[in-house]
Amino acid sequence: GRSMKIRIVLFALLLMFALSSTATADVELAWWGGNGFPAETYRMLTSPVTGAFDPAEYGQGSWTGIPGTDWRVSWWNHNSGTYNRFGEGGDEAPDMLRGVGYWYISATQRDAITFPGDPSWDEPDRVTLNTTNGANAYTMIGNPYPGDYHATKLDIYVNGNYVQTIEEAANAGRIVNSAAWWWQGDYQTPDFNSSNFPTSVGFWITTTTLGAAAYGDAGELHFGLDPNIMPEDGPDPWRDDPLQGWELQLVVASSDGEYLHHNNRLGIRENGTEVFDLNDINELTPPTSSYVLLYFPHPEYEVCTGNFTQDIRSMEFDGPKVWDFTIKTVNIQNSSFTLDWAGIDDIPENYTLTLIDADNNSVIGDMRDIGQVAFRNGDGAVQELHYRVTCDYTPEWVGPGSSSLPGGFGLTNAYPNPFNNVVNLEYTLPINQTASLKVYDMTGKLVDTISGNLQGEGTVSWNASGVQSGVYMMQLESGNQVSLKKVILMQ
Repeated sequence: GRSMKIRIVLFALLLMFALSSTATADVELAWWGGNGFPAETYRMLTSPVTGAFDPAEYGQGSWTGIPGTDWRVSWWNHNSGTYNRFGEGGDEAPDMLRGVGYWYISATQRDAITFPGDPSWDEPDRVTLNTTNGANAYTMIGNPYPGDYHATKLDIYVNGNYVQTIEEAANAGRIVNSAAWWWQGDYQTPDFNSSNFPTSVGFWITTTTLGAAAYGDAGELHFGLDPNIMPEDGPDPWRDDPLQGWELQLVVASSDGEYLHHNNRLGIRENGTEVFDLNDINELTPPTSSYVLLYFPHPEYEVCTGNFTQDIRSMEFDGPKVWDFTIKTVNIQNSSFTLDWAGIDDIPENYTLTLIDADNNSVIGDMRDIGQVAFRNGDGAVQELHYRVTCDYTPEWVGPGSSSLPGGFGLTNAYPNPFNNVVNLEYTLPINQTASLKVYDMTGKLVDTISGNLQGEGTVSWNASGVQSGVYMMQLESGNQVSLKKVILMQ
């Protein structure tokens, strides 16, 4: 009777309490550093909760509204080479999973978005590695753990069996040595050793043809269960024993500051080569419809063909090194831009870097002197400008003002530089000393003798009519004393 009803009611209440106590709570994601999700801004992320999740079907909390209008989540389908989306019809994206990367964008500002479920440190995650398209096969992944994750903890598995670490794969040329992630309108491209990702942040991994051949269709990226990064005071060969060489960073930006591309580097390194290696990082297309890119095209690379944002060569010189690069604007018309560079003051002075307008085959100048180039694009939807950097190396170079030169001896100035036909050379010599002044090309071949009997202080000119454009060395010599000055001839 009545006692039975009471027991039934009590049982129902207990059951409801048990269910409520075990129900999963939403996980709030504020993205990296609590920066949130500004309106109309792309973020790379992954689901922070265990289990599969379809945001369009869920339709609650952060996922109310119309997919494709109020918010959008896109998944890269490497089989078709296109993006699949949630709730927008057509080829729907599969349910969101931990470790798989996605693009997220919202029509309005959101301080955070929520995912129904529980986070976990205890479950390993494996993401299928894209090798279907061979060279430049892209896989977007994300940190699935509720804390920082270091990229060096990623491993490669094939058919469920461990093969190698991500760093070993990069050293073997199977994976590009970068975990690229999108931030403030530009891709950040640190190498694996420098990549530490906050919870749920997504990033791109690129597989080369060597990786495709080695892993086939059964390759997986495995997030290890020991995600903690190396302590700052611990040994780090990259930090404690850096490789010799130098880098020059190239930056292109619109004058109004709306468009920027700055993670572009050329340089030399002791472990660099003239072909694709672990120092080279491929260029990625931005998710936005309007952008500016700067890249080094290398269609000749067999392992990883295409465009590169970082192009590092060897330190061996058997002639000038040449870097061709392209500046590409998409859906930006009749706008002013600047091309800048950083790091040139850290490059030893026996390296001469010359910027050339490749479209017009004209020398712009010595990059130590000019500092910046301004240009304006036209009215085409897609436009390209082509430039070239040449680097000449002079071993054991002795420049004017060097401490190795005796006082009162040397070439003190060359003007104009670059020059067309005639360059003026200022010199100074000690009393009762004579010197010769000769011109050499960058292979060491004698081109001309300007004078064999200079004395005192003065200015002498060299007329380079009939000489090919290029970089030349002016050599002032008296006994065992030598002073050199580089000049650029632009016919």
